[in-house]
Amino acid sequence: MSATSEWVYTNVCTVYPLEGYDDWSNTTTYGTPYLISCTWTADAKAATDDYGKEFISQQTIYTESKYSGSFVRLPQRDDYIAHGDTTAQTDPLAAGGDKIVTVRDYDMSFFGEDSDYEIMT
Repeated sequence: MSATSEWVYTNVCTVYPLEGYDDWSNTTTYGTPYLISCTWTADAKAATDDYGKEFISQQTIYTESKYSGSFVRLPQRDDYIAHGDTTAQTDPLAAGGDKIVTVRDYDMSFFGEDSDYEIMT
């Protein structure tokens, strides 16, 4: 973790990575949940998703590209994310997770650091 993020990203969120959707059984499957170091704001604000569609964001989560523990993968659109360590719960909805609508990256190379990411639900 970079020197800047060490003092900013002092909390954790649990990411539930989308693995697939089965049309026959109408079920969605999620991979093993993992933790990211982060901070967040709970705010309702207008935003635009990856397809240019406007939506109302319920929360914005900020993180760096290096994670708590081992790196699994960057959270992506349609994954679920929950505040705190809810890895013991395999169902993202039961864990209080929200669906990720968009992930944006911010170049931090001018500080000599990895990119930062803004995750909106």
